[in-house]
Amino acid sequence: MTTFDQRASDIGIEFAEPAPPAPHTARVVIYNKLAFISGALPVQDARLSQKGLVGTDVALVDKARNSAKQATVCALAMLREELGGSLNTVKQVIKLTGYVACTADFHEFDRLFDSASHLLHDLFGSSGRHARSIVGVAALAKSAPIMVDLVVALK
Repeated sequence: MTTFDQRASDIGIEFAEPAPPAPHTARVVIYNKLAFISGALPVQDARLSQKGLVGTDVALVDKARNSAKQATVCALAMLREELGGSLNTVKQVIKLTGYVACTADFHEFDRLFDSASHLLHDLFGSSGRHARSIVGVAALAKSAPIMVDLVVALK
């Protein structure tokens, strides 16, 4: 049986070490076998992979979709570290919430976050099927275009 960790390697996901949490917060809180993962930005090589607003500064098809996928990988990296370096105790991805820093006339949220949902399905199979909410906002931390948080059930 293929483990989630093996599948991550097979599909080319590389987990970087997550940044330390902000003071008085946790990257992940586990309560009653539910893991609540703090908002993750699209960080690659210890810096934001993109900055700016979707709809003006960040093109939808390539950069914004990649940012959504990268932010999801960063959220999973936080969870993986909290679980001792493995995702094999994941039972089900419950919910993905996506935040998009965008212009008022941008409305293609689903297209943008499909890449994140596909990644979760590719990694976890049917256990990656999740509820999803996407919200457009005026700005995000560090001028990031995307932020993702997850709720995951554990075995």
